[in-house]
Amino acid sequence: MSLGLHERRARRRRKFWLAVAKWTFALLMILAAGGYAYYAGENLARREVDRLEDEIQVLQDERTRLEEERALLEEQIRTAVTRAKEWESQYRRDVPTGEMQTFLGLVDKKMQSGLSAERLAFLIEQASEPTDCVDDPDTKRFLVRTPLQKGANDSVSFDGITITASGESAVNDNGQVEAWFDIDKPLTLAFTQLGGEANTKSGLLPLHHALIVQDKEYRFTLTAGPRGFVLVTGQRCAYP
Repeated sequence: MSLGLHERRARRRRKFWLAVAKWTFALLMILAAGGYAYYAGENLARREVDRLEDEIQVLQDERTRLEEERALLEEQIRTAVTRAKEWESQYRRDVPTGEMQTFLGLVDKKMQSGLSAERLAFLIEQASEPTDCVDDPDTKRFLVRTPLQKGANDSVSFDGITITASGESAVNDNGQVEAWFDIDKPLTLAFTQLGGEANTKSGLLPLHHALIVQDKEYRFTLTAGPRGFVLVTGQRCAYP
């Protein structure tokens, strides 16, 4: 009977140690799976970190390249602006404007008509402000020609120089066209000498114009007069 009891105890011990071995094996398997998962996750994380670090380096290199290109473009822009200012200054020095442009246009016109450069240079050198002039300038008035105003009193004469003017008609507050000229619009003036030679000038009043006829210089100033009229003040001076 003691033998049977001993066997039962031995079976219980075997079962106990078998259970212990099973749980130990299961625990080892769990630990092994956890270790493998940790190792695999660490490797994956490391590869991702390496990939991100590579991307960061690429972006940093691209940023450096763009900054260098921006600096180069800014330098090119500064150089272009400096050159543009230099060209503008040179253009202003070399290309005439205003009165000088008008003067050079007249010189070119005279040279194309056959007057030599030497003669022009001589006349320019001899030119001066006239001092031998009529003491009392003469003032006259005439009507400006418009689409509705043509006829009497539309011209004046100074020593054979006939002056006429044409302009746009004025419009009243009701939108109706008037006979007299619009003082706020440019006029076209014609200075016609005996023989038919004419000079024209356009612009807003007041206007100034000068003519050389033989040994005389005629200087005219035109201003607005009574409605529809222009006042002309003419002065005759010796030339040259």
